[in-house]
Amino acid sequence: MTIAKSQELRKKNNCATCERRSDIHHIGCQVFIEEPETCWAHTTDKDWLRKVEKAVRIYSMTRA
Repeated sequence: MTIAKSQELRKKNNCATCERRSDIHHIGCQVFIEEPETCWAHTTDKDWLRKVEKAVRIYSMTRA
């Protein structure tokens, strides 16, 4: 994917307002390796990571 295409998709998918985007160390999206044409993971929930970690912990306890 070209840089221009990647930037176009970030604008289209509203990546700038997404809480799953990390600008720390230029990581970028914490869900996708490459920007998708249509993003289903966009969220404005600042607590999303804690909720995911809790759900995974609960799920893993039921699978043991």
